[in-house]
Amino acid sequence: MIRIVTHTRLAALQQDAKGARERAREVQGAADRAYAGHLRTVYDLTADAEAAEDAAEAARADAAIVRELLERTEAQLANARATVTEQLPGSMR
Repeated sequence: MIRIVTHTRLAALQQDAKGARERAREVQGAADRAYAGHLRTVYDLTADAEAAEDAAEAARADAAIVRELLERTEAQLANARATVTEQLPGSMR
């Protein structure tokens, strides 16, 4: 079947194509902005996760130091108790 396209119909088709191209550019721009936003979010979340890991490692190091200090303090307390017990009069032992 042969279809005869009039000048008016051709102009309308060209206008429709132009509108479709403009809409495609708008959609592509929106998609690009959304993608860029997602990339920024991933970057921010990665930075936050790395900072949290660093903070957790620092907290573990601090906990190890505190644990060591506590063990020393417990040893000093045990020594102090032993000294006090030794100094008590013989009836109290």
